[in-house]
Amino acid sequence: ARVNQELEHFLINPFGLMYHEVTGSSLVKVDIAGNIIDPGSTTYGINRAGYTLHSAIHKARPDLKCIIHLHTPAVAAVSAMKCGLLPLSQDALFCGKISYHDYRGILIEDDVKKLLVEDLGPINKVMILRNHGFVACGETIEEAWKYAFNVINACEVQVRAAPMGIDQLYLPSNEQQKRVADVLHGNVNEATGDKKWKIGELEFESLMRILDNAGFRTGYVYRQPLIRTIDKTTTFKDVEVPPAASSATSFVEQTYPEAYSPTRQAQRTTEWRNSPNAYLKQEIEETGTPNPKKVTKWVPDTGLKHSTPIKIDTKHQFAPSNMDPKELKNHQKQIKEDRFNEKVSAGYQSKILENASWEDASQMKEPHQPTSEAIVIVGAASKGIIKRDQQNNAVVYKTYYAQNPFAHIDNNDIEKYKREVEQNQMREQALKKNALLDEIRKGIS
Repeated sequence: ARVNQELEHFLINPFGLMYHEVTGSSLVKVDIAGNIIDPGSTTYGINRAGYTLHSAIHKARPDLKCIIHLHTPAVAAVSAMKCGLLPLSQDALFCGKISYHDYRGILIEDDVKKLLVEDLGPINKVMILRNHGFVACGETIEEAWKYAFNVINACEVQVRAAPMGIDQLYLPSNEQQKRVADVLHGNVNEATGDKKWKIGELEFESLMRILDNAGFRTGYVYRQPLIRTIDKTTTFKDVEVPPAASSATSFVEQTYPEAYSPTRQAQRTTEWRNSPNAYLKQEIEETGTPNPKKVTKWVPDTGLKHSTPIKIDTKHQFAPSNMDPKELKNHQKQIKEDRFNEKVSAGYQSKILENASWEDASQMKEPHQPTSEAIVIVGAASKGIIKRDQQNNAVVYKTYYAQNPFAHIDNNDIEKYKREVEQNQMREQALKKNALLDEIRKGIS
């Protein structure tokens, strides 16, 4: 199928997948030369010989947007007949004038491509490949599908009628064939309203409805909805037109079996509504803290023998109503902005020395070892990583921080320590040197 008229990009099925495995995301995008632009969601390539057929027609016929090449058993059988596709049914007459191309093997050579384009012609949209299959073309996907659908049905009819002999088959005249083709290609607005439908669009939408109703979610955009909508432009003064049909019907209880009775089925859907769970409100005090707080919890009430029935009118009865649907999106956006601007931190930070300078901290030092009363107590606890059922029993442990034991050492003490280290190193080196000289003297003597 042609994607872009200017860039000459096309979509083709990957070579290696069965037809029922092909999806929209697995299609491969190629250019007119067969170069892959987008491989899709699979690792397969394309059939170069098969793409030669499509590229030759697309290059010669820019009016065609979709080309379908198939070779079902019935079509292959008709393509092998000398008579070709006979006008035996309306499906065959719908195809109009059909082109034929003699079989020349795999389509690779340039001269074969030229003959292929010449056999198709500038107007025809259906061409039978002798001993191979057929090609159905269209200005839209729906039109190409419609031609392919009619060709397959026409070949099925001809294969079933062929055993009786060609001479025994009735063929309409050329004038009748032209009249039927004009009627079939005519406008169908009389039966489908005011919309102008192209070839195959009406039937193609019915197939898309079948897939959507089966849950395949095709994403097809329907031109005309299936359900008729009534324009409510009447005023209160006008008389309301009664409905022509209603889904509510009366029934007799005795006419239904007990298992399929509408009353019994309604009771089955309301069984769970008659036994709601009952909960009891309790207040529990925290433990392990000097100032315990009361925590409210809801626990199941097992002592209650009865319950109040709750009628569920709609599935969204307990969901909040009349709310802005964009509120959640705005809240998510605000959270992302806070994280981007680093407004969200890991938690609280210590503020004991927040406004204190280095000189103030030096004046706080004492010359003697502090006692236990002078130790600064810094405590921190988080209940966010504790299990919910154990949060009330959490105990806060406080950590004691003592002063630095090297805080009272001045620069003179440091210089003295450096000299002692240097003297020890020099003494060790002298001892090693003397020991080495003694070994050398012993070896000489």
